[in-house]
Amino acid sequence: MKKTLFSILLIGICMTGVANAKEKNPILLKQVYKKEELITLDKQKVAGGNGTLHGKFAFTRDMATEDEAIKEIGWMTLNKGESIGVTPS
Repeated sequence: MKKTLFSILLIGICMTGVANAKEKNPILLKQVYKKEELITLDKQKVAGGNGTLHGKFAFTRDMATEDEAIKEIGWMTLNKGESIGVTPS
């Protein structure tokens, strides 16, 4: 009986935490991003490179908050002969 009660309480506490986290920023907590929902963003001469970086993003850097580790998720492609530049460190 005590194990059952403890399990129910633990599940309730965990679900409360998940609900509170989702309210904070629901778009960043998704685990699956449908192709139709991706944001198309093409960037010219990225970091001084040559050509266009074609991107489809689940979310972009401006959508993430400062305290979140993941700032951007997406598929990026370059056409043959195009490049991304180098940023000096």
